[in-house]
Amino acid sequence: MKILKGIAIGIGALILLGALILGTIFYITKDQAAMADRFLEALKTGDTEKAYQMTSTEFQKETTPEAFKSFANRSTFKNYQSSTWGYRSIDTSGRSVKGVIQSGETTLKAEVDFIKENDEWKIQYFSYDSSKDEPESALSLPDDKTLKDIAHQTMLAFKKAIELKNFDEFYSSISDYWKTKTTANELKGIFTVFMEKEIRLPIENIAPILNEPPRIDENNRLVLKGSYPLPTLKADFKLIYLYEYPQWKLIGIDVNTLPLDSK
Repeated sequence: MKILKGIAIGIGALILLGALILGTIFYITKDQAAMADRFLEALKTGDTEKAYQMTSTEFQKETTPEAFKSFANRSTFKNYQSSTWGYRSIDTSGRSVKGVIQSGETTLKAEVDFIKENDEWKIQYFSYDSSKDEPESALSLPDDKTLKDIAHQTMLAFKKAIELKNFDEFYSSISDYWKTKTTANELKGIFTVFMEKEIRLPIENIAPILNEPPRIDENNRLVLKGSYPLPTLKADFKLIYLYEYPQWKLIGIDVNTLPLDSK
């Protein structure tokens, strides 16, 4: 009996010690849990600038303000009600809280990691179960007229760049993400053959034809494939766009031309 009593005391001490450690971790990370709540509240109210300022330098290197606005424009954040951070952790690299987000009638798992920059805690990583999420109307497929307008404006800008042999203005219109991957001169180099052969695209007063059904792919990119019915030239295009609030911005372009009498 004394042995059993000693075991019970030992187990009780371990439970008490575990509770004390857990309580200490929860106390230490209370500011991070509160910051995660403020982050979600800012997204709910549409104050993406405030939410973005809570993120780390590394986070902002990977995510432009425009891309962040696009990410924030989702039903989870618009319908956000509350959050519970039931798991907390601390290590040498920072602090982390995990739990659930209540969005409307949907409960989603979420995780927020924090690092310290200049004595201030910043969000380094944020994730949630987006499988139950739906993008807001900004990521829905635009109507046919809008899609053709998007394609036509891109092709007019491309036409101008070819004729001027200068891609600076065209480059200024592409997505911020693509700008991190290329330069105006690199784009010019890709389409050198158009300038060398002085290929002209008289498309000002011609509407493009979309040869394949427009779609938003698995990476949330708008894909348009079409052509222009020109008198002497077959002009096909494939245009890919990324939504950067408040509009679709070009992230890829492929244009092919062929004289109609070519065999």
